[in-house]
Amino acid sequence: MRYDGAERTVSLPERNVVGAEVKRRTESRAARPLDLDFLAEGLAASERLLVLVNDGFRPTPTARMISSIASALGLAGTCRMLVATGMHPPPRTNERHRLAGPQSDRFPCAVHDAGQPGEIHGTLSDGSPLELNPLVGWADRVLLIGSVEPHFFAGFTGGAKQLMPGVATRSTIEANHRHAVDLNCRPCRIKGNPVAMPIRETGAMLQAKTLSYQAVAGPEGWEYFAGAEAVTFEAAARRCVETSRVDFPEPLDLLIAVVREPLDRNLYQLQKGFENHQWAVKDGGAVLLVSACREGVGNDFFEALARRYPDWRRLPLWEEQEYSLGLHKLYRTARTRSRIDLFLHSTLPAELVRRFYLEPVENLDDWLNQRIHSTSRVGVAADAAATVSGMAEH
Repeated sequence: MRYDGAERTVSLPERNVVGAEVKRRTESRAARPLDLDFLAEGLAASERLLVLVNDGFRPTPTARMISSIASALGLAGTCRMLVATGMHPPPRTNERHRLAGPQSDRFPCAVHDAGQPGEIHGTLSDGSPLELNPLVGWADRVLLIGSVEPHFFAGFTGGAKQLMPGVATRSTIEANHRHAVDLNCRPCRIKGNPVAMPIRETGAMLQAKTLSYQAVAGPEGWEYFAGAEAVTFEAAARRCVETSRVDFPEPLDLLIAVVREPLDRNLYQLQKGFENHQWAVKDGGAVLLVSACREGVGNDFFEALARRYPDWRRLPLWEEQEYSLGLHKLYRTARTRSRIDLFLHSTLPAELVRRFYLEPVENLDDWLNQRIHSTSRVGVAADAAATVSGMAEH
């Protein structure tokens, strides 16, 4: 397994291991729109082009994608780039260059700050205003460069999610994420998902000025989708379902969920590891997360929430709470803990791990030897944040 940037080996009794069926189809059943000529024509015709790129918490091959259309970007009247951070911490200067490659020196590149004022682009169906970074209003064409992966409560990353929450203000993000405890908020589910639907509405509201260039991790490397946002996202999401699904043939007593780079950097990103696979585990079972979390918690507001609510068994009713960012993660973790146990092997201090409703595991081999009994059924998700067990319909 991958741990802390290197290969790590553990031993499991062969009789206990339940192998997963990985459905990574080589040939896609989804229509694959990849019309780079159409994309280039739209970009070259732009007087004010804004290119949105992901931050370092996505595996998107951004630099490669930008290089493939660099000549078209240069034909735009003015081209600017914006790192869509949402509520993630800003990338460091050297990381910004890695994300966008050589083109980050060619075009002005800013980093979104959700705490700054934005411009309202309409009202979403839940009644909340859609407030985005002012550069979106400045542009006559917006190009989304991202990747589509399963997301544990928004359904999928990529597409219009780079607009909202990617470059939305904090108030807009909070209005959206407060729905994240709804049981319909699941990986790869759009229909009926109260977080995903406003994101898709955002794409529709800005469709006249938006183009999209998205990547999906396929069995033989990255696959690309380019064109109008709605068409591109639909095809990329279908392909994501095809390539990310894993199925265990029987319920598990223990799932070892390995969270790989770049999501292994902090606790805030860790949740995808168990959310994507928890329903493969029987009631009373356990998920063991393996993630170095070298950067600690990930942000101050999440740690403040954990200090405010130290016991997952005593959380107030959700309906009685005034929502603040990150709170849905604590409630979702508590809901999972009421059914299964959650453990974490990381570089973090034990008391910090427990603060986020997880049980620390210091010595991985000793813990496995003590936990696995003769009848235990054990599965391994080698890339837990990018795959999903028991896929929900999308």
